[in-house]
Amino acid sequence: MKNKIIVFLILLLFSSIIIISCKTTPEETPAPVEQTTTPSTPSTPATPSQVDSGSLNRAAERAAAARKLGSDFNANDYFPAEWDSANTLYSQAESQRSTATQAEANASADRYNSAADALEAVALRAIEKYADDQEAELLYKRDRAIQAGAEELVPDYLLAADNKVMDLLAAYEAGDYYAANDLLAEAKDMYETLELGLAVYHLRMDIEDRGFASYDPSSISAIDDLGLSAIDDYQNGDSRSAHEKAQAAMNQYMDFRNEWMEIYTVDAARRAGEERQKALDLKANIAARFDYDTADSLYSRAQGSHRAQRFEEAADQYDRSRLLFAAASQLTMEKRTLAEDALREADMRMSESDQTVQRAEAIIEGGL
Repeated sequence: MKNKIIVFLILLLFSSIIIISCKTTPEETPAPVEQTTTPSTPSTPATPSQVDSGSLNRAAERAAAARKLGSDFNANDYFPAEWDSANTLYSQAESQRSTATQAEANASADRYNSAADALEAVALRAIEKYADDQEAELLYKRDRAIQAGAEELVPDYLLAADNKVMDLLAAYEAGDYYAANDLLAEAKDMYETLELGLAVYHLRMDIEDRGFASYDPSSISAIDDLGLSAIDDYQNGDSRSAHEKAQAAMNQYMDFRNEWMEIYTVDAARRAGEERQKALDLKANIAARFDYDTADSLYSRAQGSHRAQRFEEAADQYDRSRLLFAAASQLTMEKRTLAEDALREADMRMSESDQTVQRAEAIIEGGL
């Protein structure tokens, strides 16, 4: 009995598996009957993979490059109406770009080329205007460097900047406008650094001439080191770093000069006062009245500037008045020497005249 029940359960389980398998197996779809047809031209649009978009991509790149060129060289500032018109063509080409069919891709390329033609024409005109403006600015910076003494003091550095200009002209004539613009920036920086460096040099010489360096040797030495480092950078071709260091040296020299200018002004006032007193002792106010009065007028203005704490102005006026007082004294001494010579000559003539009279009297007396 037990064996029958086991066999029954096995049969029942086997039947269940068969039923489940039948329910989950999908129905087979009959295979389509093949029909032989004659090939025909497809009526659907070509897919992008079937369209040759090389010309379109090149035209789009050309238009984008022309647009960037004009923007970088201020076309909108020089020719706003023409630039707007050319940009409208570019916008239309962008919005109507299509590769649905070969014909549409070709039409899109044509629109991009038309936009590129317009953009390039305006960009090239803008570049000419830009070049004219930059040439004027470049020559101005060169003139400033020359006025600062570049030709006399640092002719080799001036030549290096001029050679940079020649390089940029060659790049411009070759149509490499971005390279020319980079060289333009370098040339400008070189001329500006020359002008600044020479201004630093003249300021340093003024500090030396006024004797300020002796007031604080350690501070002036540290600033000198910064200036020398700027020269090293310039010689190594790093004009930007040289410019920054030269500007820092200029600021520090100015601070140093201003700090000691008040002390110098007091010294200048003392020296001018001493020279004025010498002139008075020599009676220059009488013998060289015009020269003395000119010096004294400037001396009075110096005292006014000093009271107003315009120390640099006062120091300059004191120094110039001192030189004028010295000149008045010199003129007075020259006039005194001439007067003394004239008196001696007159005395000699009077003595000779007395001797002549005496000889005449002796002759008369002898004759009598």
